[in-house]
This record gives sequence, C-alpha cells and structure tokens, in this order.
Amino acid sequence: MITNKKLNVILIGIGVVLLIILFNVFYIYRRNEASKINFSVSSLNDTTWANENVRLSFKNKNLVFKINDEEVINSEYQLNNRTGKFTLDDDIEFYLRSINEYSIIVWYKEAEYNLEKEEIAR
Repeated sequence: MITNKKLNVILIGIGVVLLIILFNVFYIYRRNEASKINFSVSSLNDTTWANENVRLSFKNKNLVFKINDEEVINSEYQLNNRTGKFTLDDDIEFYLRSINEYSIIVWYKEAEYNLEKEEIAR
C-alpha cells in the first residue's frame, strides 16, 4: 500500500478526472444515437402529398411524382429508412428529407419540394 499522501491525492484526482471524462463520452454517445433519424414506411402508404404544381402519391409499393402535371416518376420503390433514399426501378435519385403528420419534404434533381398532405373531405 502506498503511504505517500501527496501521491494518493494526485492519483485520486486523476481518477476523478478520468471518471468525469468517461461519463461525458457516454453522454455524448447516447445523445448522438438518440438524434439519428429513422423514416417510417408506414406513414407513406396510401397517401398523397401536393402543392401548387407538384404532386406525390404512394399507392401500395408504387410511387408517382408529378411536376406541372408531367409524370416524372412512376415506379415501385423501396425506402432506406436510415438515409431517406428511395430505390426505384430506374436510376433516379429521389430522397425523403423530412416527414411529419401534415407535410413532407423530398429532394429530386437538386431541388427540394415541400408538400402538404392532401386530405379528402368526407
């Protein structure tokens, strides 16, 4: 056992500093994991999103994207729920940027489109 009082105080101080650093690293790691975004495919099924000149609809596993009433994409899709990239039949880059209950933001050909959910009055 070490009987040097100054050495014991220095080693306890180093231990406390290392413990604080360790807790900080775990805190940052947990906060980073909690901030990762996962997109849910279930929120896309059988919905239509639109604004003045753009329309996006999902029926079963088919995605239809129209700009100025011109059909740009009509293809089956798979969504990478981590990156938001749609894998389509063609080699088209189409990404989901953000989605909530009322709006969606998609990216196509270096442009973002902010669309609102189309509600059918009953």
